[in-house]
Amino acid sequence: MKKNNSYLKYFLIPLSIILITVVIVGFSLNEQNIKNRVHTDTIYENIYINNVYVGGLYKHEAADNLSKQYRDELVSKNIRIIIDKEVMASFSYTDVNPEFDFSDNIDTAYSYAREGSIRERYKQIKLIEQDKLYIEEDPKYKYDITAIHDKLLELEQLLYIKPENAAMSIQDGRFIITEATLGRQLNVEKALENIVLLLDSREGGDVELSTEELEPKFTKEDLENSKDLIGSFVTKYAEGQNGRNTNIKTASFNINNRMIYPGEEFSTNEAFGPNTYENGYAMAGVIVAGEIVDGIGGGVCQVSSTLYNALLYAELDITERRNHSLKVGYIDYGLDATLAEGYIDLKFVNNTDYPVLIESYAQNGEVRVNIYGQETRPNN
Repeated sequence: MKKNNSYLKYFLIPLSIILITVVIVGFSLNEQNIKNRVHTDTIYENIYINNVYVGGLYKHEAADNLSKQYRDELVSKNIRIIIDKEVMASFSYTDVNPEFDFSDNIDTAYSYAREGSIRERYKQIKLIEQDKLYIEEDPKYKYDITAIHDKLLELEQLLYIKPENAAMSIQDGRFIITEATLGRQLNVEKALENIVLLLDSREGGDVELSTEELEPKFTKEDLENSKDLIGSFVTKYAEGQNGRNTNIKTASFNINNRMIYPGEEFSTNEAFGPNTYENGYAMAGVIVAGEIVDGIGGGVCQVSSTLYNALLYAELDITERRNHSLKVGYIDYGLDATLAEGYIDLKFVNNTDYPVLIESYAQNGEVRVNIYGQETRPNN
């Protein structure tokens, strides 16, 4: 009996050692497996960001996957600009180059089960094997609206109609008034606001816009009150068929029935036009550096001088004027206004609150300029 017990003892001791070793090794392997599960640079398995699976991915891989999926969803959506029931432009989200920043979302996903002991963290990892972790956070989102803004500016130019003020002229001694016309424009800033609402919500759709009416500043009624003669002047010239008289009549015609609205500046040189044969001017005597020489347009300064004196009587604001270097025969000293294309001009500003009209003509040896507007000065 003792012999059998001794035999059994020698058999059980090695077996116990083997079992203990297996347990130790198994425990060590399990411990290593836990450490491997916990110590990883990737996001833990079974984690989703906004229903996109990011488990097992490095941060940059998760960012790439999320951005691609979000961009793919957007590029199929379009925004149409509709004006008066007509599609005027269409934009894809690719036009605004959408960019998504998932860094906060990814940091939240990556930080799961990153604190505590190894076993505490492992328990958290095991928890989401059955009950998956969903992180619902809207990513940071930006876009470049430059392309849309540029297109709206093109549409603005295409649709723009300038409002036209009422105009007045004198024909056969009668005032003829042309009605004002409305203009229109696209309000680009308002259009952008409506488009931004769609872009911010990451939705496609139609943006219905309408143009805005632009009111003219001066109407027919305004001009009805601008028929008072506020300034007038006459100079004389010798009649005959010569170049000087041709130039006087051409210059007078070119400033006749010119409307100048409040605040506008009038340039006599611009109104006369270039002194060329094509514009109806002829060769005649002109004063240059104190001498009379032949030149195209000689005589137009009599018209500008007549205009200058009419403006003085109208008390409009003379902004540029220069006298001749010699005494001229058609007007007294200091009352003339010479011209030279490009550097000497007669200019004035309508400094009243009402439009003014120039009436100018040359006939029967007289150059006459009348200035009409609204008389606000005391009588006489």
